[in-house]
Amino acid sequence: MNSSNFDIDKAFDLLKSSFSIPDEYKEEVAKAVVKYSTKNLSIETATKLVNKEQNLFDNLGVLSSHQNNFNGFTAEWIACMEYNGLKNKGDLLLTIVNPDPQSKADLLHIIKTSSGIIVKPGPDVKSGSEDYIINEYERNLKEKYDIPFLDTSGTLTTEDGFKRLSPRKKARVNKMFEDYPNKRPIPSSIDNQAARKILKKMIKEYNENLDLTNDKLDKEKVEQVKNYFKQMVKKNGVKSWADFASESKSVFSSNDNTSKSEIDLTQAKNQSDTKKINNTLKNEDSRNEKEQNKSINDKLKKPQNRKSSSKVIDKAANAIKYIEKHPRIKEVVITLGEVIITAALTKTMKTNRKDSDYNSEIKNSINDIELKQNPTDRHAEKDERVTRSTSKEHIVPSHKQRYKTKNGTIIKEKAPYNRGGKNDWYSFFLFNNH
Repeated sequence: MNSSNFDIDKAFDLLKSSFSIPDEYKEEVAKAVVKYSTKNLSIETATKLVNKEQNLFDNLGVLSSHQNNFNGFTAEWIACMEYNGLKNKGDLLLTIVNPDPQSKADLLHIIKTSSGIIVKPGPDVKSGSEDYIINEYERNLKEKYDIPFLDTSGTLTTEDGFKRLSPRKKARVNKMFEDYPNKRPIPSSIDNQAARKILKKMIKEYNENLDLTNDKLDKEKVEQVKNYFKQMVKKNGVKSWADFASESKSVFSSNDNTSKSEIDLTQAKNQSDTKKINNTLKNEDSRNEKEQNKSINDKLKKPQNRKSSSKVIDKAANAIKYIEKHPRIKEVVITLGEVIITAALTKTMKTNRKDSDYNSEIKNSINDIELKQNPTDRHAEKDERVTRSTSKEHIVPSHKQRYKTKNGTIIKEKAPYNRGGKNDWYSFFLFNNH
């Protein structure tokens, strides 16, 4: 609702009095105070609280810590005006500020039933920064599920407030909405700056030159302000909460007699904002899902390095043609392929066996594939391998070679053959890969 519909001047005038709970409601209110207390109050202590007069300016002491603390109390009284002036109908007789400032419920609803008066908890009224509202909403869901949550800041209940949230905060709120679909925050119809405006008006009335730019006052100045308004409240006298309820209606009256239609429009806007927030959440979920799918598709569609693949294929084809033209080299390649395949099959079979057997079989396979060497012949072995691996043309002498096959270990007699030089297929293959 626009501030023109919530009359700050009339609201401030209403707050200059103290209010008492009608005698016929005190007993039930005391029971409710005990029930919703966070301090395990006794019925005697609750009764004392109920019998005390209440006024907003009893909370002025918190101005020495931060003005937002006082704005929080002011928001409760404004919310109380909203319920009495706009929302309460039928058997809901009036709403009061809870006389227990430590209670889970900041407001209490007094309701008339066929069996008598009952008192139900009003909302947990919160105002402040985004982080504070979100944290308090989460706390309300976990610790005060039976207590409604009234967001006077509009952070969680208006389209504009929700848009200002970061993606991380939106995701956090969305998770809470999903986990607790039947416990959405209640929107307020009043300008979210109303509490600040009342504080500004109050300070101006006390001392127009009083500086609040530091967000708090020193304790000495706070005591002076408290004494000033204590005298004002005493002068205006004590009223009933029933008077507060009836006078709250005038706070929302308009000079052009259009207040009711504007109120209806505001309530419709609140409902529309809730729908828009829900749609925003759905759209963001859909957009996130599309972005994830797009990322996956982009990775799948990412073009491969065709030029590099083509070069490898061409070199492999040239090597195959060369091998086909040289039968002896072809025989060596086939034999080598058999060894590689056999080793791969052996490794696959070993993975299903115990570690001790696996280690033993690895050792045996190595012994089968390679010739056992005498420790005294290590230098000769090194010389032979150097000779075999040289690129110069030379003759490889006849020798025996063991191979691992599916039918077991076999030994083949290898005839001597020429190796190295320009006709060596291995040198040819290496040359074509540079």
